[in-house]
Amino acid sequence: MAALVVLILIQLRGLTHSGNRLEVTLLDVGQGDAIVMQTPANRTLLVDTGRWSPGSNAADQVLLPYFEHEGIHNIDALVLTHPHADHIGGAKELLSQMPVDTVYNSGHPYDSGIYKKYLAYCKSNGIPLVHLHSGREIRLDPSVHIETVGPYGSPEGRAPHEHSVVLHIRYGQTNFLLTGDAGSPEEHRMLARYDTLLDADWLKVGHHGSNTASSTDFLKTVTPKISVVSLGWDNRYDHPDPRAVRRLRSYSDTVWFTSIEHAMRFVSDGNRVWRVEW
Repeated sequence: MAALVVLILIQLRGLTHSGNRLEVTLLDVGQGDAIVMQTPANRTLLVDTGRWSPGSNAADQVLLPYFEHEGIHNIDALVLTHPHADHIGGAKELLSQMPVDTVYNSGHPYDSGIYKKYLAYCKSNGIPLVHLHSGREIRLDPSVHIETVGPYGSPEGRAPHEHSVVLHIRYGQTNFLLTGDAGSPEEHRMLARYDTLLDADWLKVGHHGSNTASSTDFLKTVTPKISVVSLGWDNRYDHPDPRAVRRLRSYSDTVWFTSIEHAMRFVSDGNRVWRVEW
């Protein structure tokens, strides 16, 4: 009887991460980003690690409890889009408590203790660290194409968020675009290089819904069916900006906010993308 129960649980777990679905989960890390993608082959990509504040970080508070609950024991690829604390806040703690095969970042130089700590941890523990730029791929699962579409060009003279790693992910006929904190300048560099190849069903909105991102030209090209904004409730930056929200609603079928919805999971079967309750 016990063996039968174990078998049923294993089968149910298989339904959660089935062999023909891509799952993308936005975790609620407040004013920051942390996005988990699980591929049909059950490989795990984590994009950003949420925020840091004195005495706390998103890895301890959100990421590690989530991975334990989901039975995820290894991160195949960790992408840190840029070195601001609301995107790398849990990096060092995550790396010290969970196996990570490869870390990817933009390579942008930045004078930050949090940034230097995770770089030093990777070096001292032999964790591969790869700088991403336009045209480079991350190969995790043969059924999922992950291409870097930003940053492009030298980081010299640019703010770190304007040299964000931006990922275009294709599974079957569905496309996801994860933009980090890319603002209008980086959006227009991507448009000049990729144009309609940026078209996506699902958009992780840049810079937490700031008016400096989600430009009209960019949204006209991306034409997302679903746009999601990761941000904290009543944050000190007054995100999202009402002007950006109006643009998003003009070019998206649906706009979701983690500040209202909290964590959200989306699924693709290769033909369409939809939100699932969990």
